[in-house]
Amino acid sequence: MPLRRTIFIKEQIASYKYYYFGYFYTTLSIYTRYTIYIKNMKTLLILFVFTATGLWGQPNFSAVIDAIQSGNANSVAPYLSNEVEITIGDNDGTYNKSNAISTLQQFFSGKQPKVCSTVHSGAARDQGAYYCIGKMKASDGSSYRIYVYFKKEGASYLIREIRFEEN
Repeated sequence: MPLRRTIFIKEQIASYKYYYFGYFYTTLSIYTRYTIYIKNMKTLLILFVFTATGLWGQPNFSAVIDAIQSGNANSVAPYLSNEVEITIGDNDGTYNKSNAISTLQQFFSGKQPKVCSTVHSGAARDQGAYYCIGKMKASDGSSYRIYVYFKKEGASYLIREIRFEEN
């Protein structure tokens, strides 16, 4: 058997000992330790990439809250689904997108948002829906708690329900 093949087989046996008997790691050659280190780093990198892509699939909560704070219903429009349930105080209804925009515009004209911020956000158990809870202070001094419910439609998450409850 040639010398190189013998060394390669010894390194394979050494790595076998490492994976199945971790205490043999200290007896391994530097080359074998480096190979094992690289394999572990590749595994961690792949794990990180899959985790990060799962996180990027979320709705942009801050963009929606900023759009609400602007007080312009047209800036909220790109995030609305074709059918949206809107609750403002005791009034609620299910609207198509154009009627939802006009309903939000009427609300914003009477209660111009002054400060709007996110309090909490999270995901449903199946990761198919997300929610965001925020608070809003209007220019007239009234304060509202905002609930926004997102559902996945196609490749993006859109608002299916939005509630404004006065504190």
